[in-house]
Amino acid sequence: MLFSRALNKKKLVSITLKNSKVYVGFVWKLPDPTAKFEGVRLIPVLSGYRKNESRELVITTHYYSFVEPIIKDMPKGADAIEQGLDVELVLPIDSIYSASYFDLVAYVKHFLQG
Repeated sequence: MLFSRALNKKKLVSITLKNSKVYVGFVWKLPDPTAKFEGVRLIPVLSGYRKNESRELVITTHYYSFVEPIIKDMPKGADAIEQGLDVELVLPIDSIYSASYFDLVAYVKHFLQG
């Protein structure tokens, strides 16, 4: 349900994988429960990892300036690669540890500015 709402409302999500990698981005396509491979397609905005002990989020890569001009005008559910955006990720559902909405403004205000 989270991924469906995020797709429909164009909200950012944060997905933490079981290996502690983190991807923040826009859900592009929902998993297909009838397919052999079930994964969520994401257009990344940020990526990084969670520290082992504290689980603090560490951002290592920023994609936003690259993807924003392209995704703002794309129709919902369009194939990102066909639209010229070759950064779509497919994250297997069984590799996801947790997922939530991500408030970029709050993250910058409370975690980057101290």
